[in-house]
Amino acid sequence: MGLISTQFHQTSKAEDNRKWIAPHIPISLSSTDYFNGNDKAFNVILEVIKSNKN
Repeated sequence: MGLISTQFHQTSKAEDNRKWIAPHIPISLSSTDYFNGNDKAFNVILEVIKSNKN
């Protein structure tokens, strides 16, 4: 089951002038993975979900 928010959520303050926030789990992507149909980000998400069930 998955949930998708329909509302805008912002956890930073108005004074936060960063253009982006680094991800908690960085994933390196490559064209080879893309063309082979490998979704590294999705695989890592599944691993995190499985590890949190224990």
